[in-house]
Amino acid sequence: MIEVIGLPKFEALFRKVASLDVDKQDIKRMNELINQKIIDLIVVAEGVAKANGRDIIQYHDLSITKGIQEHMNEFKKYDYHLDLTPSLERITAIPQMNLACSKEVEEELSILAGALIIMMAKIFKVIDPDLKNPVTEDWEKVKKIFDIIL
Repeated sequence: MIEVIGLPKFEALFRKVASLDVDKQDIKRMNELINQKIIDLIVVAEGVAKANGRDIIQYHDLSITKGIQEHMNEFKKYDYHLDLTPSLERITAIPQMNLACSKEVEEELSILAGALIIMMAKIFKVIDPDLKNPVTEDWEKVKKIFDIIL
């Protein structure tokens, strides 16, 4: 769970990206969803690495689409002002896999997580442009969309 000291930074990110007011429960939901998607991406990357005869997961094994890459770049701009990376490094866990992750994968996971958070915030607004405070049903819709696209 995100420590209380990092909570205002994530609240600020949601406000800046999508004019959303989130609370501690929302951040907990965000954390769970982001961690699951990171795990999903690493599981697929492990399969790619194995298929290519490697025993280490490289950054290029991750399914980083153009859209994710653009949101990684956008996150870096927000991170410069909000300093979210240290909190994301603490909450983004690499699952136990048969293959190890390269140093580059480990270093980029917090940026990838930040990109997914920005994508999540924007999806809320696509679902309901007038949304201010996400509720359980909104989170379930975003989760379903993430499950489809990631």
